[in-house]
Amino acid sequence: MTTHFIEDTLHDGFVERWLVAGPRALVVPELERFSGADYKLQILRHYDVREPGVEAPEELKTFSADGQELRWRAYRCAEDHFVDLSHFRHLCTHLRSWAYARVVSPEQRDVTLQLTVNAPADIWLNGAHAGRVEEIRHQIPLTRSFAARLAEGENEILVRFEAVAARECPYVMALRLVAADGALPALAVRLPTPVPHQELRASLERVFDRAYLTREVYGRNDEIAVHWPDDMQEQRQVCVRLQDTQGRIYFEGLPTAQAGAKQVIGRGVQFQDGAYRVVLMPHPDVYYLHNVRVTRELPLHIQRQDFSPTPYGTYEARRIEALDDAARREGVYSEIAKMELGRWRDVSAPALLAAIERIEQREDCSDFYLVGLLGALARYGGDAAFPEEVRAATERAALGFRYWADDPGADAMWFW
Repeated sequence: MTTHFIEDTLHDGFVERWLVAGPRALVVPELERFSGADYKLQILRHYDVREPGVEAPEELKTFSADGQELRWRAYRCAEDHFVDLSHFRHLCTHLRSWAYARVVSPEQRDVTLQLTVNAPADIWLNGAHAGRVEEIRHQIPLTRSFAARLAEGENEILVRFEAVAARECPYVMALRLVAADGALPALAVRLPTPVPHQELRASLERVFDRAYLTREVYGRNDEIAVHWPDDMQEQRQVCVRLQDTQGRIYFEGLPTAQAGAKQVIGRGVQFQDGAYRVVLMPHPDVYYLHNVRVTRELPLHIQRQDFSPTPYGTYEARRIEALDDAARREGVYSEIAKMELGRWRDVSAPALLAAIERIEQREDCSDFYLVGLLGALARYGGDAAFPEEVRAATERAALGFRYWADDPGADAMWFW
């Protein structure tokens, strides 16, 4: 198969295009083994390996890491130059990711590799280990510098960066190349890919970059639409989707993105309240059949309920309205709202049991849901329709729960 290349240059010395794989995520078992203020560093050292763990990266290529299948994907950094994989984990989890690029130098030259990360990371240059960051900086990442020598021609750079996620997890990486004299070399960057359509990729990126929403929060009567500015020069048929945070698709359109174009998705009243994202991607044929995997996401929130600064109707009517709204949502409190409304046929025992399982795993925020379940058991446990398996599981979870920081056990729960 012919290898093609995604082409770029260094930006102010930073590599801004990478092939990225991961994170490989492993929930840390027997967390009690790691104690003290530096428990995260202990975990990172426990999982440390000397070898890179990957070979011959190429876009779309898959490989296995600790039993998990990962795929190399093209990543374009934002203006902050970061590969940003930050996220939230309810259980203490070890994360490992890789970033790869080829930097082309017209001659052999000495450079400084300035690596910025939140936690331990390793960098390899042309297969040789070039440096390691050992520290952890949870909120503000740290930068460490390593002397290196670029060979004439292509130079393979591989960064493996790790983290331990326990609740919020800032997880970024940036790499800057600085010449020996302090100058920032304007070197070419190349990423191997089996996809030949690089002009199309670049055109789609430009079209997606110009797309915008007119607001971040949409009410029940607000029109949700993606816009393109009047001065845009290019035009491309694209795919516009509205998806929730779980990836469910609520709308798909295939507009031609051009100057002044608008793709109407709908009005807020057509969708449930919550967080969504508009996903911009190539036409499905281009994306799935030709593997041009270029996307951009525009986040938004839908809030259909009209706000009233003063009470309206009766208290009972407002109470029923609030319960009915809660019952249409998902989670423990949605099921409790159904119980209060007497809609026992709609109560999902599997949803409640799944929540109890997460409580018994001591996920962070488990106390929020255990309190609700105990309240439900106290209020509705005497009803013949109350699921018996939920009653038994709730009692078991309550008796085995860790209620405060000085209780036995170790987990990611936050107690204050």
